[in-house]
Order: sequence, then structure tokens, then C-alpha cells
Amino acid sequence: MNDDLIKSALSTWLTLNDEPKLTLWDKIRGRKEIEIWLPTATLRLFEVLRDYVPRGEILLADFDYLPSTVPGINGPIVQRRDGKGGYLEYDTVTVEAGSCDIFFPTDFELLKAMYFEVSRLEALNI
Repeated sequence: MNDDLIKSALSTWLTLNDEPKLTLWDKIRGRKEIEIWLPTATLRLFEVLRDYVPRGEILLADFDYLPSTVPGINGPIVQRRDGKGGYLEYDTVTVEAGSCDIFFPTDFELLKAMYFEVSRLEALNI
């Protein structure tokens, strides 16, 4: 995956959404920026599909909303079972590999735009 596609994904997200702004609460807590979680693994999948299934179509189904435990727009839930029938939640994705489940909400409008953008860039030989 090249940086141009990631920049394109961010640009696509910004055309579909208002530019994020820090809330008063964010400022009080000392936050200086807002994280935007982009689906780069899905972007990589779109590249593979473009290369190996040209002119293909895709049907996706997933959660379009999840209550985030990690700060940021489209932030994931990071959790693991506590052994008592419940879950322990984490506010970071930097947990020991394999120790937690990480679930991201899916922004279907963004995925649609990204899929068309990946296809368009290939058509233009970029």
C-alpha cells in the first residue's frame, strides 16, 4: 500500500465528513488533536481485489456503529473476556498481540468511496 492511497483515503473521508474539531472537554483534558481511524486493511483488500479481480463487485456487511473504547473518530472497541462472563475494555490498541479482540465500526460510505477511488487510480495508471 502506498502513501498516496492512504492520503486519498483521508481526503475521501474529509469530503464525506465535516472536519473534526476539538470539543471544550477535549481541550480541558489536554488533547491537541483528534485521531481518525481509517480502514487501511480494507484499503489493502481493495487493492488486491483490483489487481486480481478487475471489474469485480463486492458486497460487505458489518457493524456500522460500535461504542468505542479508544479515542478518535471510528475508534475501535478493544476488549477481552474477564473469565467471569464479562469483558475488560481497554482505551488503547497497543495491547499484547492475541490478548484482546479489536472491533472497528464500518463507515460504508467511506468504503464505497475508497473502492471507487482505488479502481479509478488503477484506470488512470497511477
